[in-house]
Amino acid sequence: MELMFAATVGLLYAAGFFLVMRHSLMKLVLGLIFLSHGANLLIFSAGELESRGLPIIAEGSKIPQYPMPDP
Repeated sequence: MELMFAATVGLLYAAGFFLVMRHSLMKLVLGLIFLSHGANLLIFSAGELESRGLPIIAEGSKIPQYPMPDP
């Protein structure tokens, strides 16, 4: 899974940089879109791609009651 994300990010960056260097406004915009999608996918893949267990708060644990922060 990580290899697929790495290849996709690399492909998006390569296509984005290629299109940014063209002399057309439409290709420039498309290149920036590809670069932004590649950056978002890179940030997403920097986290864990697989869920490794239970949620943060385990079932049956004591949850402290805080006052409502919203007015």
